[in-house]
Amino acid sequence: MTAPDLSGLDLSGCALTDVYLLEANLSHANLDATFWADSSLAYADLTDASLQMAIFQNVDLTGATLTGANLAGVRWTGSTCPDKTNSDDNGGTCVGHLGPPPG
Repeated sequence: MTAPDLSGLDLSGCALTDVYLLEANLSHANLDATFWADSSLAYADLTDASLQMAIFQNVDLTGATLTGANLAGVRWTGSTCPDKTNSDDNGGTCVGHLGPPPG
């Protein structure tokens, strides 16, 4: 299966539940105010994506690339950060935990 190429896609304001986008290319996508729940963006490329005011609720972001992404106002609840830590254990955020998973 080939990972989807959704680069530049505009999903701003969408509500997305049970979405599985393993290794998807979402670089340069507009994901502002998007609500993500019970979904996986593991190893997705979110380089330079705009995620302003997005909500991640129980979302797996393991290994996701967020280089240059706009994360202003993002809310994180029960989500797995790119470094495999949990947002709830990080004070309700993945900021500071956007690097690759250890080992």
